[in-house]
Amino acid sequence: KYGLIDSGAKTLLNFEYSAIRYVTGLGFLIEQNGLLGVYDPAKGFLIPIAYEGIKPFENKYILVSLAGKDGLLELNGKEVLAPSYQRIVRFDAQTLVLTQEQKLFYFLEGSHQFISRKP
Repeated sequence: KYGLIDSGAKTLLNFEYSAIRYVTGLGFLIEQNGLLGVYDPAKGFLIPIAYEGIKPFENKYILVSLAGKDGLLELNGKEVLAPSYQRIVRFDAQTLVLTQEQKLFYFLEGSHQFISRKP
């Protein structure tokens, strides 16, 4: 089991986790029981241990996966898109393309609006 201690030997995270690794631009990726979360020593858990996959997305978001579906979180861990999409890709500077159940949607980032045709 793994945990984290600071330079003064203070325990930050108890030694109860399957794996811990640092990911630049993200923080400490914590694994427990096959699920992942992200920990910041200054702020605590930014992302709870609840996802099968976590990776940075365009230095603006965090792409999370659960049950084979993708979602997006802001860098602070706030949910933007629930993990319910087969695919999330960039369309243009302000728009993402989402695939869900054989349907294509466009997500306007500024207004958080969904449209089902080309913007």
